[in-house]
Amino acid sequence: MKKIILNTLFFVIALTAQAQLTDWQNISSKNFVMKIIHDENYLYVGTKGGIVNIHKQSGEQMVLKRADGSMTGNSITDMALHNGELWVGTEFNGIAKVTDDGIEKFDKKNAGFRINQNISGFYFNADGTMLVGSIASLYVFDGKKCTAVYDINPISPYSYVKRIRADRDGRIWVACYDALNIYNLCVFTTNDLVPYNIPYGKANNIETDKNGYLWIATNSGLVKFDGIDFTYYTPDNSALPRRTSQT
Repeated sequence: MKKIILNTLFFVIALTAQAQLTDWQNISSKNFVMKIIHDENYLYVGTKGGIVNIHKQSGEQMVLKRADGSMTGNSITDMALHNGELWVGTEFNGIAKVTDDGIEKFDKKNAGFRINQNISGFYFNADGTMLVGSIASLYVFDGKKCTAVYDINPISPYSYVKRIRADRDGRIWVACYDALNIYNLCVFTTNDLVPYNIPYGKANNIETDKNGYLWIATNSGLVKFDGIDFTYYTPDNSALPRRTSQT
């Protein structure tokens, strides 16, 4: 009799758990914020649980997530706004273009990417193409297909693109995270990707200022490149705190 009661109780609990599971809409975490960008009206917050669009005036929020088809993947690695379009890189699901007309997905199957993982580093060229980075590769993307692909670091297969910026002379710099620390930067030319190493640790991020100077955040400090010379800022010669410089 006890066995029958226990079996019945287990069956009821299982049915209850199944009913609860069907009500789950999105179990991915939005606590991990990976990227924030904005335009005139909205703040776009990329998280591990999709993109949260926040209206600047009203505070109204809308979540783009995979569960309801409004996003191709929940884990966001990068975002960029260009000509009214929101471009999104994901950790496992390629890239997405979001417009008022809906969402388009580009991945290994339909766009020629080698893999769908860790897409980041959007850079828009004057000719209408863009540079898109991922693990071990840099792609030239025309908005529909990859037209060229370059190895970030032929010596180390463990690197991936973090950010892409152009300096005052038009050189396109690609910040790479390399687990083996063989190269931490690449310079992209019209038909090649040249690995470049600076002796200041891993390049965590790069940005350019109004003069076109390149600033590099590294594990050992901050580096400025003026087109000719590198200037290295550390806690010993600047106001940098004695902690790793990362952004």
